[in-house]
Amino acid sequence: LVGAQAEAQAAAMESVAGDDDEDSGLAKKLKLGTQDAHKAAESVHFVREFIKGKVPGEVYGQMLVNLYFVYSAMEEALDKCADHPHIDPIHFPDELNRTEALAKDAEFFLGPKWRDTPATAVAKEYVERLRGVAATAPELLVPHAYTRYLGDLSGGQVLKK
Repeated sequence: LVGAQAEAQAAAMESVAGDDDEDSGLAKKLKLGTQDAHKAAESVHFVREFIKGKVPGEVYGQMLVNLYFVYSAMEEALDKCADHPHIDPIHFPDELNRTEALAKDAEFFLGPKWRDTPATAVAKEYVERLRGVAATAPELLVPHAYTRYLGDLSGGQVLKK
């Protein structure tokens, strides 16, 4: 998802990531901190239709374009902040970067002029949030990376079924 649910999930994780309570691990905090956002995402009409395979190609193409812009901004921010003590342990660009694959997918679904397709206002807002976090509190990129890499991957596994 790119939009309110994804931003809500990342915001919930930002607050969890900033909590230094040593009584529970980060994974447990992230799971507990994002339960409501996960439930909300699962009930979104688009997600239900996507799971059924009923999303029109142009809508799917726009989602790919949005994700391209989001991943591009996030991966640029992670690269820029790679030496930060909270980013370094999770920074695996060779294994995780998705920008190039999203560009190929967008070209497949929208054709060679896909780059003429602008990001939606919500995607642009998310990109600005990522850039702002990178500039002011790089450690908060961790929950965004979690949301994108693990959330998108696990969502893809659900769709694969």
